[in-house]
Amino acid sequence: MRTIFVLLMCGSLLLTSCVSLIEPYQKVNVYTSRPSVISYDGITVNTKKNKAKLSIVRENSLVTITTTADTLSNTVVVKPKVSLEWRLSFPENLLDKDSPKKYGYPSAVYIRADTADKRIGYYPRHKKGDLYLHLSVPEANTFLFKHRDELYSSTAGFIGLGAGLDYYYADRNFISLTVATITDFMLPFPAPYDRIGGEYDRMWAMYGGLTNNHRKGRFTFGYGLSFGNYHWQHVVLDTVGINRARTVTDRKHTALGFL
Repeated sequence: MRTIFVLLMCGSLLLTSCVSLIEPYQKVNVYTSRPSVISYDGITVNTKKNKAKLSIVRENSLVTITTTADTLSNTVVVKPKVSLEWRLSFPENLLDKDSPKKYGYPSAVYIRADTADKRIGYYPRHKKGDLYLHLSVPEANTFLFKHRDELYSSTAGFIGLGAGLDYYYADRNFISLTVATITDFMLPFPAPYDRIGGEYDRMWAMYGGLTNNHRKGRFTFGYGLSFGNYHWQHVVLDTVGINRARTVTDRKHTALGFL
């Protein structure tokens, strides 16, 4: 009986220590649309590159943040919510369910400082005139090709590369141009290899799109044009002799559509 009591006490201490790892303060990044002065709980901070960092006490109470830019001033209220860290500490959080550490605030708050319109967002917003370059590496690819005089052919492989540009012509609207090329290379990394006889299919493609997009909170909606250029080859190798004969059947397909 004494052993069980000791184990229960040790378990309680371990569980409580997990909850204690949650800091009583939360760092919140405040983003503004122009240089501003941020006021919170009697503390005043000037933004640097339209950004300011605040340390807010975790508790179940509303937080009032004021931004001032020239003669315009905005006051916004941020509501507390049960934090993800607290939820993930289950079941040890049941031992201290009334702790103020259970509450948290958005890690990023965006406030328009150049208008009297009082709007608040929880993610940094892009601004008009921003230009972004993005790169991607489509590693695993699959192909399904329908020939004019053949049945369907399918392959799978690796290796690809994509790039694109996003231009924001308004705070919530942007034009996106993307291009990419993919292959069915048999290895997940570039390396020389040789085939010994037989026959096989090869496929690769280049595709892209031009879209007009609208941001709404966490979601993005868009429409536009897409294009694609697809290649299929059927290769037959003859292993007789030193110089192997190679017969290639080649098909191409170009497509233009809507997104």
